Amino acid sequence: MASLSAASVISSLRCLAISPVRATGSRLLSAPVTHSSTIFSPNSDLAKSGVFATACCLSRGLHTTTSSLKSYKSSMKTPGDAMDQPKKWNAYNKVLLPPQQPVETRRPAQVFHQRTQIRGSTLRMWYAASAIRGMSIDDALDYCTFSTKKAPKIIKEVLLEAQEMALTHHNFEFKSKMWVAESFCGKGTIVKGVRRHARRRFGEVRYGFTHYFVKLEEGDPPAQYYLPTFVNDLDGLTAEQITQLRRRRVGRTL
Repeated sequence: MASLSAASVISSLRCLAISPVRATGSRLLSAPVTHSSTIFSPNSDLAKSGVFATACCLSRGLHTTTSSLKSYKSSMKTPGDAMDQPKKWNAYNKVLLPPQQPVETRRPAQVFHQRTQIRGSTLRMWYAASAIRGMSIDDALDYCTFSTKKAPKIIKEVLLEAQEMALTHHNFEFKSKMWVAESFCGKGTIVKGVRRHARRRFGEVRYGFTHYFVKLEEGDPPAQYYLPTFVNDLDGLTAEQITQLRRRRVGRTL
């Protein structure tokens, strides 16, 4: 068998962009390989010389080096396009409404925006999303700025993105004359992991992700966003709100 020098082996591995690792036993050489099986087979000259490549790990996206493992763990925190993404919310921006008559009241412009697969708790995001409903854009940004939590910081970034979209693509006239018409969140993908315990036991770890949705509408915010649950005085309500209260019916009754 022709002997191979270490320099020739390393140069050949660098051409294939594979890091050489010293073989520790025949068990590693018997691992199945995919695209490099003709070069790194157990009977090849490189295998008999005591050097093998992690081709089997490359086929699955895993490496044996510390830096590669760190990059793999970081990819778990920021999922890419492989996870499911909500598509209906942004589709509302493409809806074409019929033209209005000159005597009709001008329809306010609106913009829909979302951020998907946010690493964090859905419940913690829900508190911040509910707090800014019905606020003007300036009040909502002030609330997110002065809050010390993580969720309002993320919501502030989404609000700034939606504000820029409204001015650039949706014909909003003024930067500050808009308000948060809708703001809510939903559960995203849940990635399951394994945590090692004592006495050869393993536990399940769940990494949760969250979707956040927001709708901005042109104009001033309403004086009363939520309809009161218990109404004792009808003088403070509009005629439309009184009509909605009188139309309430209890379902499945006579």
